[in-house]
Amino acid sequence: GSCFGGRTQLVAAPDIEGLEGMALIVPPVAESNADRHAHRSVRWFVQQAVRGDVLTGMFEKKKRDNYVRMLKAKVRAVGKKLRLVKAGAGRPRGFAGQVGAVLERRIPVLMTHGTADVYSRDLAPMLEGTFGEIIAASNGLMSQTYIEGKVHGFATLESQQATLDVIMEWLRARAGASQESESDNTLVHPAGQTTRAAMVGPEGSKIFVTLDLPGGDAKGLVVVCSSILMEALKNGRREVLLARALAAEGYAVARFHYRGTRNSDGDVLDVSIASMTDDILTVTEYAMATAGVADVAFVATRLGALALAPAAAKWPEAPVILWDPATSGARYFKELLRSLLMKEMKRSEGGVTPASLRERYERDGFLDANGFPIGWRLNESAESLALGPELAVGGRRVALFQLTRAEELKGEAAKLVDSLRAEGGDVRAEVVPYVEAWWFNQDGYDPMHGEALKREFIEKTVEELRAWR
Repeated sequence: GSCFGGRTQLVAAPDIEGLEGMALIVPPVAESNADRHAHRSVRWFVQQAVRGDVLTGMFEKKKRDNYVRMLKAKVRAVGKKLRLVKAGAGRPRGFAGQVGAVLERRIPVLMTHGTADVYSRDLAPMLEGTFGEIIAASNGLMSQTYIEGKVHGFATLESQQATLDVIMEWLRARAGASQESESDNTLVHPAGQTTRAAMVGPEGSKIFVTLDLPGGDAKGLVVVCSSILMEALKNGRREVLLARALAAEGYAVARFHYRGTRNSDGDVLDVSIASMTDDILTVTEYAMATAGVADVAFVATRLGALALAPAAAKWPEAPVILWDPATSGARYFKELLRSLLMKEMKRSEGGVTPASLRERYERDGFLDANGFPIGWRLNESAESLALGPELAVGGRRVALFQLTRAEELKGEAAKLVDSLRAEGGDVRAEVVPYVEAWWFNQDGYDPMHGEALKREFIEKTVEELRAWR
């Protein structure tokens, strides 16, 4: 668990049977902001008390209350030390107590911080007190390490790799070997369905694939072609739930991460529509062979639709379900750049224009899209592409769902549906009254609307596939 995820798993640990190890990556160790100063010396408190800004702050209730909490925390810390000296102590509370409880169950624990992380400064005085005694008494069960620099937030590839190296070294030491078992990659659900994870493809270019299988023989295969980056994350949970719902209906379902993204091999700057299409082909062939089926259908969202179109040509009878598809690569990246420009203008005092942003994109080879690097190569490969009537060749069954508050299909989606029908496609088109801000963090987000879209995504997709098989 990373950061507060580490603290959360400590709270959950007493209720987890069969727990064999726990890794705490940059966990906050203080119980509150006031507790972060509890281990400072009395001299430090005196020095702070006579500072001008502190004295001025005494006239502000919020700051005054914070000073009082800090002082109380220091008094509690002193009191604990005195009680330890006079009468001993039971299990400490808070972070130290939670870790101690895990160690008492003989469960190995790894904890690591970056030397430049703020939480590591909180940890230093704790290691000289009770928490340090807990680690010493664990007889090697507790591994406490530091990584050079800042780890919190994993803002650099170096910090990510260093953290991964520490965790893998710890796991190998605990396991005594680095061999992998295929059975370890399979989850069995109560109803008999299974979820299997695999790395598919040649060494150094593997695709992370998750395959959901029904309890018995599969009716057919459904391949989910997600979008990328923030869009993939926003729709990711819906796709997981869709896969489980379809497995319950008797389908095998393949989900995957394109090479260069998330858990797959490769560099994000090398991602292109062509590479995404190749990944769809590879995953589909692997999943059909693994599930033992001859029939396949596709579900694609946003940019995944553009990547799917060339791949689907290999299976002309395969139904295609499109959710809010990117019908035009040029339009997709124009909207993306517009959203990034708005953020840039909000952060800076001006001087950023569409032309200058695009120039920087081409010069640097990537742009930061809400924390995700999106490469220029992907833009280049998509700009001349558009979904067209070839998707309906052979009378293919196509369902298109557009997220909009309009009462009917609009823009390029409406034109696409017309062209598909003109080509002889069996097309169903529907408006879903919801707007997803794919590239924005939504203000005033209504979770009930999110739940409604989740239901629509699953129910309408399942309904379409029932009509297929």
